[in-house]
Amino acid sequence: LSEIEWKVLWKTVEKTELPSQTPDAYWAFRAIAKLGGWTDSKRTGKAAWSTIWNGWFKLNERIEGFLIAQSIFMDKM
Repeated sequence: LSEIEWKVLWKTVEKTELPSQTPDAYWAFRAIAKLGGWTDSKRTGKAAWSTIWNGWFKLNERIEGFLIAQSIFMDKM
């Protein structure tokens, strides 16, 4: 994930301050799955591909919104 992608994902899923280091790929996989609606109700630790895709699309929508808001804010300065 790019810097913007993991930061938007962190703020969406964790809702806490950003960590000093970039999270690992395992965290990103689980966070994207959570964004897609995965709750690990069966306690397998595995998310379905459809859930991961749903999370990936939601993340990309949020990133696009962030970039649009950022460009609007920069235009006003």
